[in-house]
Amino acid sequence: ITFLSFFTCMFFASSILAQTTYYVKSGGNNAGGLDEANAFSTVNNARLAASNGDNIIIVGAITQTGQVTIDKSLSFQSQSNAVITGVDGVSNKLYLIDTNVTVSFTDIRFTGSTNKTSNGAVLSLVAASTSSANVSFTNCVFDNNTTTGAVQGGAIYTEIGTLNFTNCTFSNNVAGKSGGAIYVNAAQKPSVNITGCTFYNNLAQGIGGSDGGGAILSEGVVVSPATSPATYTGQVTITNCTFFENKTTRSSTDYGAIRSTNTNISVTNSLFYNNKINAGSGASSDFGSAPAGTQTFT
Repeated sequence: ITFLSFFTCMFFASSILAQTTYYVKSGGNNAGGLDEANAFSTVNNARLAASNGDNIIIVGAITQTGQVTIDKSLSFQSQSNAVITGVDGVSNKLYLIDTNVTVSFTDIRFTGSTNKTSNGAVLSLVAASTSSANVSFTNCVFDNNTTTGAVQGGAIYTEIGTLNFTNCTFSNNVAGKSGGAIYVNAAQKPSVNITGCTFYNNLAQGIGGSDGGGAILSEGVVVSPATSPATYTGQVTITNCTFFENKTTRSSTDYGAIRSTNTNISVTNSLFYNNKINAGSGASSDFGSAPAGTQTFT
């Protein structure tokens, strides 16, 4: 038993030691990426070199011109106040995840991914198969990202897995349709957990149907008939957050800072103020819901 325990411990220790850290830096020379002096010049180059469980360090400010599909379990971390700036007018978002991976981003600012014509200017989690991705953002900032046209999620779009935001800031993001900062397509039963975050001056521009949610829109479907009784998909859990001066272009107070349609949202110990309809010139509107799903406030 002692020898078995010893070799088991050595196996797990070697697995941890086998993790590799790669560096990404503006002007990097792409000489292997194993330290700052030999950093990769793009996130995608680092992603191609990395294996499951590896770390990618973003050094300072970089510009990302294309979409990166994350198909491995990776950790993205900041060094020297990392900022990832997108470009204007290219259709794709910064990151796409459609496989069963675990990904984390820590202390990174995402900005300038603007006028995107696909869902989620910074990140989309989409159900290409039976994906159960687990994605976390900690101490991150999403600022001045936009989608345009009949497109959801000014910064984030998700329809799968588990998505966690902790101590993040969403400001000045714009959705062409719904979810100025975050849009949740709840049909695949995703779980979105938002803790200690601030949503400021985000805008949803949609004008029809259930469009709205200046900060967040979560939209689900009925899972079982009303006589069963009915159950509804998706869960968004919001704790210790602040929502202020978020806007929707709708003229109805049903579509304010947060909108829930056939889905479930729980809000605990959070502050809402000065969120308005009519692009900010109308009445206050903090939370609106269709008459379905469970909405819980503590």
